[in-house]
Amino acid sequence: MKAVIQRVSSASVCFGQETRSIMQGITVLLAIEKGDTSGKNSRLLEKLINLKIFNDQSGKMNNTLLDINGSILLISNFTVCGSVARGRRPDYSSAMPVKEAEAFFMQTERFFSENYSKTVCGKFQAIMQVNINNDGPVTFIISL
Repeated sequence: MKAVIQRVSSASVCFGQETRSIMQGITVLLAIEKGDTSGKNSRLLEKLINLKIFNDQSGKMNNTLLDINGSILLISNFTVCGSVARGRRPDYSSAMPVKEAEAFFMQTERFFSENYSKTVCGKFQAIMQVNINNDGPVTFIISL
């Protein structure tokens, strides 16, 4: 499981006629890899809500998502696990096969929504327009 997370002042995802959005919080571009297990969902959520990446009154990154009552925009993005180490075409061999990945992402979405009520999700395998107002910019990559 790999995730690119960005601290945002706002973010949204559009697919079809639907738009889902958050205000202050984090956007998570999540790639599900072969061998990922459901135990990683709790580790990832715990990591996300407790990372000290939001500024306190003195401008230091001392606050967590919980401290600021922020939201999570969770988006499935298999390209995050793509490797461009060799050649010109990304290698996605570490990505979980689509059918398994869809079930896993739905499980992840349910887990996040049940355990952090301020979670908003994109749609698995949809063509989406993602608008991210990165605050900082502050961006991290998490590999579990």
